[in-house]
Amino acid sequence: PNVALNDISKLIPYIKKGTLFSMHDWDLPPGYTTYKAQLIKPFIEQSDLFKPIEVIKGFILNDAEFNEEPEREWDSVGFCLYEFIGN
Repeated sequence: PNVALNDISKLIPYIKKGTLFSMHDWDLPPGYTTYKAQLIKPFIEQSDLFKPIEVIKGFILNDAEFNEEPEREWDSVGFCLYEFIGN
């Protein structure tokens, strides 16, 4: 989680308005206490620098038609797409 947050923090001064940011594993997996997006997710969600374009929730069944394992109750670990809108 620290690497993801550190990377985006260092890049912000160089990112142009309109740049798209996406990340998978956006939600906390059941039973886990840490995950890749743990620190960057609240940073992006609470920032005035990014505008959400699309967020797919994790650990719910988003689309049963495309779920390869129908007995599973979820089909995604989460995904986000945000636009950098700058300061």
